[in-house]
Amino acid sequence: MPMPTEDPAGNDDLFSLALYARCESALMWLLVTSDDVGTEAFDRHRSNAFDAASRAGYLYPDEPQPALLQDNCEVHDAWHYGVGLREQERHEEQKTLERERRIALAAAKDWDALGYRRPEAILADLQSGEHVCVAGHELYPDGECVFFENPYNVPGIFGDLRELTVADVEHFLTDMAKGEEWGLVPH
Repeated sequence: MPMPTEDPAGNDDLFSLALYARCESALMWLLVTSDDVGTEAFDRHRSNAFDAASRAGYLYPDEPQPALLQDNCEVHDAWHYGVGLREQERHEEQKTLERERRIALAAAKDWDALGYRRPEAILADLQSGEHVCVAGHELYPDGECVFFENPYNVPGIFGDLRELTVADVEHFLTDMAKGEEWGLVPH
């Protein structure tokens, strides 16, 4: 997140950022009333107001929106933009942590913690002709071959049923734990 360019003290407390954003916005509106829209000064004040308000939202997303940023559309929207950026980062961090956790569980072959059946049981079901569903992927035997269908209903070949091993099923489960999708994905 960029620092406000006109905040020499570098104050990142919520009130200072909100006050700075509101002052920059007021300076911008003074230029509007003097018909100086589009000037370098106008653009600078507008940019500074946006940067400070969005930084406030980014740094303090769990705080209520300051009153200084509530009745002016541009700084109001900038606050929510900053909050949205922080929420997006948090979401991505959570996804990364969850993926790392799932990869570690797969490496430890802790299939129960992943919510998967044991590879031996999956292989036995396939060998007895049963369909198996894991993470939106359906495995199904047909003759001497095992096919799969991914969550987008795109089929593929998993392998020869006579040569399929527990290690093959473990590889499949590991890919599912990583969030990988087998077959073609339409996006």
